[in-house]
Amino acid sequence: MTTKKKKISVETIFRSRTTELGRRAIEFVDWLKVKNYSPQTVDMRMRCLHHFLDWAEEREIKEIDNLCVELIERYGKHLLHARDSKGNPFTALNRYVYLTALAQFCRWLVRQDFLWNDPAAKIVYPKIIKGLPKNVPGHKQIEEILSKPDIETPIGLRDRAIMETLYSTGMRRSEVVSLTVQDVDRQNGLICIRHGKGGKMRIVPLGERARQWIEKYLLEVRSDWAQDEKENTLFIGSSGKSIGIVQTTCMVHNYVKKCGLSGSCHIFRHAMATQMLDHGANLRHIQEILGHESICTTEIYTHIGIEKIKEVYQKSHPACKHSMPQIKEAPIKMSHLNLQNLRPIHHSKPWPENELAKWAQEYLESLRLAGYRLQSVKDYSKSLMQFIVWCQKENIDGPKWLSQSLLEKYHKHLTCKETRGKPISVRGILGLLLVVMQFCRFLANRQILPYDITKKIQLPKVKRNIPCQVLNEQEVASILAQPDLTTAMGLRDRAILEMLYATGIRRIELVALDVGDLDVQACTVFIRNGKGGKDRIVPIAQTALAWVQKYLELVRPLLLQNKEEKALFLGCSGERIEKSSFGKRLKKYARSSGVTKPVSCHQFRHAMATALLDNGADLRHIQEILGHRSLFSTQIYTKVAIRKLKEVHEQTHPARSKPDPNRTI
Repeated sequence: MTTKKKKISVETIFRSRTTELGRRAIEFVDWLKVKNYSPQTVDMRMRCLHHFLDWAEEREIKEIDNLCVELIERYGKHLLHARDSKGNPFTALNRYVYLTALAQFCRWLVRQDFLWNDPAAKIVYPKIIKGLPKNVPGHKQIEEILSKPDIETPIGLRDRAIMETLYSTGMRRSEVVSLTVQDVDRQNGLICIRHGKGGKMRIVPLGERARQWIEKYLLEVRSDWAQDEKENTLFIGSSGKSIGIVQTTCMVHNYVKKCGLSGSCHIFRHAMATQMLDHGANLRHIQEILGHESICTTEIYTHIGIEKIKEVYQKSHPACKHSMPQIKEAPIKMSHLNLQNLRPIHHSKPWPENELAKWAQEYLESLRLAGYRLQSVKDYSKSLMQFIVWCQKENIDGPKWLSQSLLEKYHKHLTCKETRGKPISVRGILGLLLVVMQFCRFLANRQILPYDITKKIQLPKVKRNIPCQVLNEQEVASILAQPDLTTAMGLRDRAILEMLYATGIRRIELVALDVGDLDVQACTVFIRNGKGGKDRIVPIAQTALAWVQKYLELVRPLLLQNKEEKALFLGCSGERIEKSSFGKRLKKYARSSGVTKPVSCHQFRHAMATALLDNGADLRHIQEILGHRSLFSTQIYTKVAIRKLKEVHEQTHPARSKPDPNRTI
């Protein structure tokens, strides 16, 4: 008979370290306990430092004096390629947590006089973008999940009581498992959460239905299971001991999975907050119930509460006033496409071989560490490449030759330069200069430059123009009618045009759409990682949805070459369409329609927003649909939506009455 080896805990291994760095880390973790940090925080800090110490000891780094800026940077790069126990790469949030623990440890070493300077003071943290909770279930789906436990059994009855509590209160799983019997005020319908996130206590309402299930569980199940009078945990197992977070998570996950959904305990929290907001609850009250420290965290549910936005959208978007299109079945012509040999060709210039180019690549690597999007890093790379090549022509090959006068000279060069026969716009020059200036600040922070040479640089002024020639409904309809629906590309292009006008989506967001981002049943599109890395959900008109579905049915299967390709809109190569390719096709459709106004993908965004505003949509709802961070960006459309201004002018201006043709002036 073989006996299982007892698994050694992380804490046991952590506390067995004998190096100087390891001993100080143990002292730091003990200091956190003395300072009354929550057990979860202490445990997380310990695990993060355990990971760092393993990495350091592999490289024979054992002394505190070995800690330096270069070492911290090397560890940051290591985290970028590190993987967890399941083999998955670390997320930006994972890396942020690990680096935060190390930075706090370094600050503690400085305060304890073990170090003179903080080596983690200029640490590059990855960007943490709070995405929208995906697949938030509706009330009917929640009710289906709640009905799954077999309440004829003690375990089923307990599980139902736990899930009813989660849904009624929006509690976190760690808060539920730490509840005691005394925390539930059954008479007044309240629950006292004593060990919330950050060790904070709060009192939340308990719904009548959840209260009844808890009452039933206490009378019929817990009274039989409880063996030790000292055990006062509310939810316990058949052994009489409290259930843990992992057990609770697995239990809820299994019930959710039976309903064909994904997720666990947190979906009850998301569902509760979203449904309360949809039914008119104040955001401030939801913040109190959820226990968010900042209302900015709670604001995420204003982006999920799509029902009100859909209501406004359906009343004000021109596409929602049209009847469902009758799309004729026609054979799709594919003979003009050679699908086998149409892979996109990417030309990338090699970097010059000099010191300045090496530092530029180091800077781009730091952007990746900071969690910048891949597209953003590519754009920065192009701008920096242009500057490095120009510097090479000026016989400048190292950072030591960079100066304020050189940047001013580069600015003058950009104002005289032409691209495709046209001078670079002021906004384009500003973008190129900002990238170079950030690179110079990076060099100054690394002490490659003696000081920040960009401090006295005056950037060009960029006027905030309003889109003067916005497409009206007739012009949009004319352009939409141009694609040849008997061809694969024509039907795909019609679907893209309908998507652009129906959702106001940006071109780069359109290209990034996956098939799974389209919710046909809810008539919504999930835009993940939009501008600024933010997610949002937007409505889509039934007419546009019909065209996209027709494309998915007839065209996408013909274009698809790799079954694992998730992209919604495909090009001739069978891969995700390029953002630059469709703009040219759109201009061709505009010319054939006879529309003389400037036409681009962004013009459809302007047209949609202006139409919504003209038809009475609130500016706040338009902001949500467009994904503007600030209402200031959305206000531009109040200057474009002239129809309402004309109505007000005609109704209120003193000279509004029509002149008498017989009257002599």
